[in-house]
Amino acid sequence: MPPPDDALPAIAQRHDFDGFQLVLRAGGDGVTLSFLRDGAELAFDRRSLDPGVGFALLDAFLLASPDEPELLLVQSRIGTAVNWDVFTVRPDGIRLSAELSRRVHDAPDRAAVANRLAAPE
Repeated sequence: MPPPDDALPAIAQRHDFDGFQLVLRAGGDGVTLSFLRDGAELAFDRRSLDPGVGFALLDAFLLASPDEPELLLVQSRIGTAVNWDVFTVRPDGIRLSAELSRRVHDAPDRAAVANRLAAPE
């Protein structure tokens, strides 16, 4: 669970994407990711890192479907491992979807992520 907003580490980087920003805050033994859209910021993910292991935010985009919650797709690198994670965006918060993340974790790009999510299981 991400920390409450008043406990967020102070060192921040903003990354602009299509219609939203992700804020990366580094501090202590990890990083915290926050979603920023329409002036509202919501922390949604905390990654603990071993000493000397770096974290990089590579890409992110949103997928919307009329019958499903909006999906936030985030590509990151921890050390040398590159991975996509899928989060559901709902009025009550943003949550990791382990099932959807497994389907797309090693996709090479946005198009492959979208195709894998659109394909029947």
